[in-house]
Amino acid sequence: MIRLLVKHGADPSFVSLSGKNALDCAAQSGSVDEDLLQWLMDRGAKVTVSQDEYPRFWHPVDGLHLTDRGKSYGVAKWLLERGASASSSRGTRSDAITSAVCHLNVELLELLLAYGADVRRCDDEYWTLLYEANNGYKRDDILPCETRNKDNELAEITRLLLNAGARMFRDDSRENNLILPIVSGKHLQAYLDNGMQLNQTLGWEPEKWCPPGTSIHDTQYGTILHYAAQKHDVNFVKYVLDAGASRLATNPYGQTPWKVAVRMFGSRLVDGKPDPILEEYHAIGLCPE
Repeated sequence: MIRLLVKHGADPSFVSLSGKNALDCAAQSGSVDEDLLQWLMDRGAKVTVSQDEYPRFWHPVDGLHLTDRGKSYGVAKWLLERGASASSSRGTRSDAITSAVCHLNVELLELLLAYGADVRRCDDEYWTLLYEANNGYKRDDILPCETRNKDNELAEITRLLLNAGARMFRDDSRENNLILPIVSGKHLQAYLDNGMQLNQTLGWEPEKWCPPGTSIHDTQYGTILHYAAQKHDVNFVKYVLDAGASRLATNPYGQTPWKVAVRMFGSRLVDGKPDPILEEYHAIGLCPE
């Protein structure tokens, strides 16, 4: 369609009032190829323009909202090699790096970072790219095959973002409020490698489920071991213990991680029987006897 329009007189160098040009539209097409992009550039389409002349210009790389992970990487690489910017000048959350992160596309994120993409361009008090990583992790429509491991991809995306300077905690309070859930030991390690301390007091979003008689606020402050203890994941708790977290540390309510686990799961039934998670926690040494 794009070739047809140009052959009948459409100007490939034209920039619309919304800031889009032919390359941007082509980059969003699932059937785009390098030949088409080069064909458009040969006829005047630009990968960058004067921001004074076109302050709302969409960088072509920003159009990479492709579900085909391999194709999005190839198009981005082709454009970046020819001078396209890896960071949007518009401060938008619909740019290439946001797309890479929310699709858990590690390869594309590495490419954009190598070309200087700014991981903090769109930060505000609550939002950072780590939020988009969390959103991507929770989505079901980004998995084209069963061989992908979302836990590992989230861990690697988090590591890349933190290494590049992404903010680890929210800025809306004095507490060190985590921006997104930590889902595995490998994911936690990305935080530990970037300055999180095992026994520092953290904050996080409270659990949606809370046992009768327990304040929901009891479940959103403490060390990373308090956080792990309420995740109902014995492997995660073991990873945190093996890393050196203190079983004796208390949250602002005077509770140890074991106490938090007992309050969360002590009265919970699984198939009509007591939840076995406490026995599993006890077996790996969470209880400070």
